[in-house]
Amino acid sequence: MIAFIVAFIIIGNIHGHQREFSLTDQSIMYTMAVHETVPSWLLVVCAAIAPITIIIVWTLFIPPLGTYQRRRWMKGEMTWKEKLWDVNLSLLGIGLALAAAITFTNTFKNLVGRPRPDFLDRCQPLPGATNPTPFTLSNSSVCTQTIYLADGYRSWPSGHSSSTPPSMKLLLIEASWSGLGFLALFMAGRLNVLDTRGQVWKTVLCLVPLCLAGFIAVSRLMDNR
Repeated sequence: MIAFIVAFIIIGNIHGHQREFSLTDQSIMYTMAVHETVPSWLLVVCAAIAPITIIIVWTLFIPPLGTYQRRRWMKGEMTWKEKLWDVNLSLLGIGLALAAAITFTNTFKNLVGRPRPDFLDRCQPLPGATNPTPFTLSNSSVCTQTIYLADGYRSWPSGHSSSTPPSMKLLLIEASWSGLGFLALFMAGRLNVLDTRGQVWKTVLCLVPLCLAGFIAVSRLMDNR
């Protein structure tokens, strides 16, 4: 996990590929959303802090629905040492999921260098700028603004639903499907969803984190990112 985070920081400081673009490409002419639907701080809460808190509380204070483990819990045979060991394993699991996600996502962002849909609004091309010829493309040299330009080349894959220069606030920005996806699997295990009893409420409950992850992913389209 530490190796993934170190790799993420190194990769985040590497100047990634910047794909050429056309100044007449309507798919990158969308307006840049100054205020995102799911800002970075809320993403960190949804994708990391909330799942980790739920996992800790559930593991320590709510008995699992598996027959053997529940019987031991209710009889008081499950020690706090065992509970803390379960917490340890769960936190290592979600930590590895998040660290791997941000590293691989950041790597592909650098390799692909795909402009975001709001790229031209970030770029603010020179007045009267055109493509060099009708059959060639432009590059960042036509841009008058650079403050948001580097992030403008990081459209794919989506960091919210799977970066900018790394910082502690952004280490978890990749994480909605890795963090909330891990939480959904954790809940499925604790609720013993595959017990063949057909209790639909268990499945519905486990789908809640995935629905939230899906909304976060869709919000990137809403924000033209």
